[in-house]
Amino acid sequence: MCSMWSGKADVYDSLIMIGKTTDFSKVHIYADGNPIELRIDSYKDLIPYFPCIPSIETYSDGEYRIYTSSTPYYRKEELSLLKIYVRDLITCYNKLKREKKYTIDNLVIMYKNKYKWSSISDKLICQLANKVDEAKGHKERINLNDVFTPQGDYFREKLYKEMVENGWDEFKAKEWCCGYERAWNEKRESN
Repeated sequence: MCSMWSGKADVYDSLIMIGKTTDFSKVHIYADGNPIELRIDSYKDLIPYFPCIPSIETYSDGEYRIYTSSTPYYRKEELSLLKIYVRDLITCYNKLKREKKYTIDNLVIMYKNKYKWSSISDKLICQLANKVDEAKGHKERINLNDVFTPQGDYFREKLYKEMVENGWDEFKAKEWCCGYERAWNEKRESN
């Protein structure tokens, strides 16, 4: 099964598509091992968790119990991919530094030539190259919270639209889907 919210069998599939849930008072969701149940009173409350993958699901006496992450599956996959790109950029960075040929332009060029198979866009390469440059090649200093892939944005945009169509405030929906920094920047750019 391939969900429209994450590409995997996720919370939406478990509760809405397969379970045909309409009584949300019988849905008990626990996120990231937190023993406190999330408050789910309506479809609207459940939407942010659609793309999360359940680790444990039970159905008994008409009640659902789902243990899941609070991070959407597509974001976990996206971060894994971004870390691979960063690793490869750091390899190029270190080689250019050893050869005393380092410039950010050379870093981008070397990456593109060495990793031609990569489906990464030029914009994303440049964004990650700038992060590697700012961190001086130290991966532990690189913050990927504001870096997104087109594949992740596809799912993010669908979730955002569903949230807004079901009564979520636009900024809060954007913040949930993309993080505060991106939501704030997009809001500022639109004004």
